[in-house]
Amino acid sequence: ISGQRFNSFISLGLWIWKRIIMTEIEFVTLCEEYTIDSSIALENQNVYEGLLNKDRERVLKAMGEEF
Repeated sequence: ISGQRFNSFISLGLWIWKRIIMTEIEFVTLCEEYTIDSSIALENQNVYEGLLNKDRERVLKAMGEEF
């Protein structure tokens, strides 16, 4: 595999990973955007399970609809 093709493959993998998994920084930033304390957000079943199951979309939906 060529160097350029390898780099493209790695970039694609990182892009997919970022779309699926929510980082801690992203979660804290999202909480700040919604003015919700992160510890309060974690008490929400959908937020907690979404983070636990690496379900980024579930977390985003819960933050938008339940707070």
